[in-house]
Amino acid sequence: MALGGDHADQRLQGDYSDHPEAIRTFADTFIALHRQRLLADEDPSATFTAAEAQVWVERAADAINAFLSADPTQRRAFAIEILLHPAEAQEPAN
Repeated sequence: MALGGDHADQRLQGDYSDHPEAIRTFADTFIALHRQRLLADEDPSATFTAAEAQVWVERAADAINAFLSADPTQRRAFAIEILLHPAEAQEPAN
C-alpha cells in the first residue's frame, strides 16, 4: 500500500496529544513541509530562496531525528495509525 503525500497529510492532522513530543514534532513538521511542497507545485508566483530551502531541509532532518529518538514501539504504533483508516483500526477482526 503506497501512502501518497495528500493521504499522509490528511492522516497526520489527527490528534496525537497522547504520543510523545518526538512523534508530534515529526507529524507537525511533515504537514508543514507538505504544504510548502504543494505551494511550490501549485502556485506559479511562489518563490523560495536558497536560505529558506535550507531551513526546511534542516527542519526535516530535525523531525526525522526526533522521530528516530522515540521508542520503537511508539514509532510502530504511530505508523500503524497513519497507515490504517480510523474505521479499519477500530473494526474487530473476524
